[in-house]
Amino acid sequence: MKFLVLDLGLFVEEANALSDNGKNKVYYYTPWQTAFPKFQDYAIGKDFEHLEKILYFFDYIEEADCIVNFDVHFNDLIVFLKKQYPDKSIFGSGIGEMLENERWSLKQMLSEINLPVQETVKITGLSALKEYIKENPNKYIKFDIFRHDISSFHAKDYKSSELLFDEIASMLGPFKEDYDFIVEDYIDTDVEPGVDTFFWGEDYVSPIIYGYEYSKACYLGKVCEKFEDLPYPLKETLEKLRPVLKEMDYRGALSTEEKVLSEKEHYFLDFCARLPNPLGHLYPVIIKNWPEVIYKIGLKQSVKLDIPYKYVGAVPIHCSHAEKNWVKLIVDKKDREYIRFISVAGSSNKEYFAVKGNPTVAVVVYGGNSIEEVVDNLEKYSEKISGYGLETDTINGLIKIKEIIEKGKKVGINF
Repeated sequence: MKFLVLDLGLFVEEANALSDNGKNKVYYYTPWQTAFPKFQDYAIGKDFEHLEKILYFFDYIEEADCIVNFDVHFNDLIVFLKKQYPDKSIFGSGIGEMLENERWSLKQMLSEINLPVQETVKITGLSALKEYIKENPNKYIKFDIFRHDISSFHAKDYKSSELLFDEIASMLGPFKEDYDFIVEDYIDTDVEPGVDTFFWGEDYVSPIIYGYEYSKACYLGKVCEKFEDLPYPLKETLEKLRPVLKEMDYRGALSTEEKVLSEKEHYFLDFCARLPNPLGHLYPVIIKNWPEVIYKIGLKQSVKLDIPYKYVGAVPIHCSHAEKNWVKLIVDKKDREYIRFISVAGSSNKEYFAVKGNPTVAVVVYGGNSIEEVVDNLEKYSEKISGYGLETDTINGLIKIKEIIEKGKKVGINF
């Protein structure tokens, strides 16, 4: 089988795993075209294990049995390819990416399907945003699409957020009074579970994973074999989203985030219309039929995930030096299964290099039969990777998640 993967450089390992250890052909493409192309944009995936790095995406469309987009931002192309090749397997969220990139539209849709959301307003212009926060403190401010420039943040009050508003002004320049900001009521709880699963065009796959991510980093999840066994808030959310995803012909990965205050009171926060990062790097390790899953979802066929674990976890490895420099990553072959690279390139003598530009260079992953087994091994394998400037201290984030799990049990999120 031949896979053609369109990626933005984050999901090299997921593409590589489609090869099934060399049994399948995997063409891997990352966009490099700008007025002044940089080698680093092309280099991701080059000489990496079973991948064949390609220069031009469209040269391989006819040849491919399955076209894959694990990320967002190119899903207009996915929609086009579905129309052009209705009999080909095409994996990607398609128009479903608007659920992630257009937050105001998401909030309106959630209201239409009767899912609870906190009070949310759209404010146009930085000056209006400043005045609003002066009068209405303790809000959460979010951004659409261009989130690399500045992340969403909690505006506890105007004074403590003033420098962030200055950063926004610098970022947007002459367009600062034209930009739309999404402002939400702040919900004071750290019980923020999410579902991590796939939709195959008609329904969700099973089993379904749900869990907690702490500070956009460490993750612990539980594998739920049956949809009906999901905690009520998470199940209600998926049930109400099902017809929306079906209408969108959604064929891809998805994740949800919501705040849970009680067994009945929960508020939807965000939708992830792609493989989640970093926890998505778990998938090729814990899903033993990974190529089959991607191929069948792309064909709009039902498939069951082969996951032999009860609990799963992931911990990212950061390296600020990698933001502006190449970094050699050293991993023993016997530990390789549990240490997954992100924006990586290989070499002819099988060395690994973090391509400069991404400060998150790897993710340690593990599946086991208890939380303790997963946590212990995440800590163990975090020490099995070396390279200049790596930050491998994981214990604090994992301890915090274990505390949140206990809080979650009190409001109906059994774990």
